[in-house]
Amino acid sequence: MDLFSIAGAMIRRWYLTIPLLLLVAFFAYRSYAAVEPLYMSTRSVVVLPSLPEEPEVGSPVDETEDPSEPDNPYSGQGGSRFAVAVLARNINSSAFEERLGLDESLEQEFEANSSSEQPMIHIEATAPSEEAVHDLLETVVAEASVVLDEFQAEAGAPEVTRYRIAPAVPAGPVEDVTPSRLRGAGAIAALGGGLTAVVVVGLDALLAARLRRRRAATEQGENDGAPDGGDHLRDDDAHEQTRTGRARTGARSGAPTAAPTAARTGARTNRAKTGARRRSRSGKAPTTPKD
Repeated sequence: MDLFSIAGAMIRRWYLTIPLLLLVAFFAYRSYAAVEPLYMSTRSVVVLPSLPEEPEVGSPVDETEDPSEPDNPYSGQGGSRFAVAVLARNINSSAFEERLGLDESLEQEFEANSSSEQPMIHIEATAPSEEAVHDLLETVVAEASVVLDEFQAEAGAPEVTRYRIAPAVPAGPVEDVTPSRLRGAGAIAALGGGLTAVVVVGLDALLAARLRRRRAATEQGENDGAPDGGDHLRDDDAHEQTRTGRARTGARSGAPTAAPTAARTGARTNRAKTGARRRSRSGKAPTTPKD
């Protein structure tokens, strides 16, 4: 079946094609309208150690204090990079998301990735509007600073030795990352159009086959009810034989009255002629025959 046959079937069954295509268009529009806008932006922060306090001028120096002994437990486990790894895990946890109290009705997501070379964290956020993206980044950075201070305090690090967060790279430009609306709507339209063609063409074929069977049954019934050519010939022969028989019967019934009379008249005439010839030869006058 070629394209023209499919188009012809869909045109013939327009009462099915039009409603099905309208239904497909409705679902395609719903798919197009259901895609919400989405925007993304990034921000980078660096984890730095706290600045040591400078001793006042003239104050005595405590020689018993060992400056090489770390006061912050995290500094002895790899320094700020270790603190960065711990902080990135905290930001990506579900507990951190609950602390932010985000609106669940809005599609807002964020993710933190730590750098392998520098004590930096790259935060990527997505939200349904540009303003919402900036607000989400500000909230995540502010709460991350609080979490960093909390887990250092739990580890027993003095406040003056705790690591802190500082902005490294300003927030990047907001990008529109909305999924393609036409892609989803187009896929639904193409799939729905194909299914419509299959349904309409299949139904058209079934109805055409049903119509052919009805016509064949009607023609068969007419042929069964009408006499064939042999019957006509036999009827004609019978009528012809009937007419011939009647003619012969009529001829036989009329012969006994007319034929004998003509025969007797002819015989008398012949006898009179013979008698006249004989008398003429003998010299006698001819006589008129009596009836």
